[in-house]
Formats: sequence, C-alpha cells, structure tokens
Amino acid sequence: MRSKLLFWLAVAMAVTGMYSPDGNLFFFLAVHSSMLTIGFVLHRREKGGRKALMASASSAKRAPSAIQTKPA
Repeated sequence: MRSKLLFWLAVAMAVTGMYSPDGNLFFFLAVHSSMLTIGFVLHRREKGGRKALMASASSAKRAPSAIQTKPA
C-alpha cells in the first residue's frame, strides 16, 4: 500500500511539475518519491525472499552430522 501511494504521488508531482511555470520543486518531489518507492519495493522483496529461503532450507533436508570415509 505504501509503495502504491508513493508511486502515484510521484506521478502526480511529475504531472504538476510539467504544467507549473516553476516546477523544480515538484520534479524534486517526484524523483524523491520514486526513489522511496523503489526502496520500499526492494526492501519488501528482500525481506520476503529471506523468509521463504530460510524456511525452505531448514526443512528441506538434514545436514550430515559428520563426514564418513571408507577405510582403504
């Protein structure tokens, strides 16, 4: 929800900056909001990926307790 709000805020600020006589502040806010959106999306993907990876790795198979070698 947060990323969608930031995305549409960035779009609104970019459009406002295009139609404003002095739109530098609006363009700055659009770029800032888009960078925050990218940050939130990447943070959510990384956080979700770690949980799924850790849960599947721990329950997938057991690690050998000791290395077994055959006598020659």
